[in-house]
Amino acid sequence: MKQQMPKRSNDFQRLIKAIYSAMANVDGGKVTESAILHEPNGTSREVDILLESSVYDVPLIIAVECRDRSRKSDIEWIDGLIGKYHNLSVHKIIAVSRLGFSASSLEKATSANIDVRSLEQCENADWSGEF
Repeated sequence: MKQQMPKRSNDFQRLIKAIYSAMANVDGGKVTESAILHEPNGTSREVDILLESSVYDVPLIIAVECRDRSRKSDIEWIDGLIGKYHNLSVHKIIAVSRLGFSASSLEKATSANIDVRSLEQCENADWSGEF
């Protein structure tokens, strides 16, 4: 009997496929799942999805972090992202949550310039337009 993947895996696989498909048209665009970035002190940090490209020979890096929990994403997750990316060289952080975000997490993300999106918004986004 064929084993099915858990639903959450299929959803995030569709997201990654959508990003790869959109980025295929970006000259020099690169998508990496579970990418490793390094802080200046050498500490390694994993990024769920890393998008890289360049505009007029200037490198641009976008980090996409995904969360699949049984309730809305809270302010603690946003605080964690702020801390995680404090010493990492990324130009933009996108937080993706299947069930959305609490009011306090939305306020915190906005003040920290973190984009928040639902899984559905990401599946239908123009990722090449991010650059």
